[in-house]
Amino acid sequence: MPDVHAHTPPTPNDLSSLVNRLAILYAATPRLLRTLLVAMAGLYVVFLLAALIASVAPGAGVLVRFFEALSLEPARVASRPWSVLTHPLTHPVLGFWGLIGLAFGLSFLNVLGRDATDMLGERWFGFTCLAATVGASLVTLLAFAIFGFNGRASGPWPLVMGLAMALGIRFPDKTIGLFLIGAVRLIVLVPFFLGFSILLNASFFAAVPELGAALGGAAWAYASRGRRIAVPSLRTSTPRAERVRTEPGAARTGTSQAEVDRILDKISAEGYGALSAEERRVLEDASRRR
Repeated sequence: MPDVHAHTPPTPNDLSSLVNRLAILYAATPRLLRTLLVAMAGLYVVFLLAALIASVAPGAGVLVRFFEALSLEPARVASRPWSVLTHPLTHPVLGFWGLIGLAFGLSFLNVLGRDATDMLGERWFGFTCLAATVGASLVTLLAFAIFGFNGRASGPWPLVMGLAMALGIRFPDKTIGLFLIGAVRLIVLVPFFLGFSILLNASFFAAVPELGAALGGAAWAYASRGRRIAVPSLRTSTPRAERVRTEPGAARTGTSQAEVDRILDKISAEGYGALSAEERRVLEDASRRR
């Protein structure tokens, strides 16, 4: 009798299917977000290889120090001015927790980056990342000047905090699903993660870069509140007659594209929380039809 629990090795077709799925996922990711994710993951892999080489060839330690130089250390920023902008790209932390921290950070960045790009455009997403990076650097340097804190700022979490804060301010009702917890509003997610970081490291200063990034994201969210929202899945230049022919749901509900655009403009000007129950229903119906 065959062993039904025996492991079946993957077939060429299985591997080809996996490669195709990854290729589709890669192509569907917004360009700027894709560039950030690939750069962060790629640099981390190269860092691990450099650390492995340095363990058997001490002279190769200069490779490891290169990645450390990309991170922000307040005491060394005068000789490494580029680190004010490059610290999110590098994550020079070895070990299991270093890998887990990067993996979860990139996962959150992927989800929030897609939402930001879809709702407000790639340029808004890029400026949010820049504001988060600069905010993390400024607050970290301020903490060093006042308290002598010289912790290292690196990795994707400042970008995650900045994006979560910026999106949470623009869309107060927007949520994100957390494992074993459920849907959490983005505006609540930021203080939750900051508190978790403080408790995990038993130090308030551990959350200083993320706090600065959240402040930077908040500043950009308020500064860009007048920006029009452009949702490609809801805005369309397709003639109304053709949309009715191809989307019977639109004819039944009587919802016009002009009405959807009006609601999107209202969100852009006043935020999602300003919508009435009927306007939210119209927007949800339009989104489902697409």
